[in-house]
Amino acid sequence: MIFVLLTVLIMHTSIQSQKWVATQRKQTTTPLSAEGRFIWQEDQPGVLVRSHNMFSTLYYQNLNYFKTQIAGRQPLLVIADGYGLVSNVEKNLSGKPKYFAYNQERQEISEVSSQVRAKREEMLSLIAVFSDYSSPEG
Repeated sequence: MIFVLLTVLIMHTSIQSQKWVATQRKQTTTPLSAEGRFIWQEDQPGVLVRSHNMFSTLYYQNLNYFKTQIAGRQPLLVIADGYGLVSNVEKNLSGKPKYFAYNQERQEISEVSSQVRAKREEMLSLIAVFSDYSSPEG
């Protein structure tokens, strides 16, 4: 009897674990897939704020490489959320580029230019505050 209960418990745990892995895989690959399609299809200059900072940039670099070499089209600049916001990516692009990011609720790429610029200004002001505290005069 105990053997049967343990077997059922192990099977249940195994099934739940497989469901969890499938859910996690979908939550990870859905944004990457949407970003990949967007990089490939977008022809206007812009900046994509990538959804996963833990993944290598090679995914995005390879997509842009194939886009330029095979399709002969302009690559899309891809930035990580933190570094990309404090670096001045706009100086390398003509005009004010549009920023795009994956929208988890809508499960699509959306324009987020105003949010990115506001967040960038906030981050730069925090950096300025901390640099004032660390300066020899302050």
